[in-house]
Amino acid sequence: MVTISQAARAAPAKRIAIYGNVGTLNLGDEATIAAVIQNIRLRAPTADLFAFVLYPQDTKERHGLRAYPIRSGSAFLGQVGQDHPDDPRRSGTIFSGLRSRARSSLRRLPWLSSFLKVVRSCSELIVGLFQELAFFIRSMPRLAGCDLFIVAGSGQLLDHLGGT
Repeated sequence: MVTISQAARAAPAKRIAIYGNVGTLNLGDEATIAAVIQNIRLRAPTADLFAFVLYPQDTKERHGLRAYPIRSGSAFLGQVGQDHPDDPRRSGTIFSGLRSRARSSLRRLPWLSSFLKVVRSCSELIVGLFQELAFFIRSMPRLAGCDLFIVAGSGQLLDHLGGT
């Protein structure tokens, strides 16, 4: 009788991607992906495992997997809770004083403030669309030749806007 692991060892190596909301220091999510990894390695020990997660660096260190971000943007590429030191929104910089003076000036002209908010939102939307398109194009080769794509855990497919 051939066991599952004997059959897996005889088969050619598979490329298996794991998608998960991990790296956020949530014990349940980390335990779920650890169990998925353990079971894949038990059944397909020669498989090439890699992950698509929120915080790739944390997944590399914690689970020893090659990991890629599931979203574009620097907030999701660094460590959990890591701020960028050059962020002009940080307090104590020269920009914080200029920003507060500009806001107080704009309060006197509410129509201009509203107009600038619309312009800012539109420009952020356009830039964001191009950034997401570039991220998508860069991400596609990572999935090329993938034999299996596993969504590990719960809540990944919720829209957080009242969907089921």
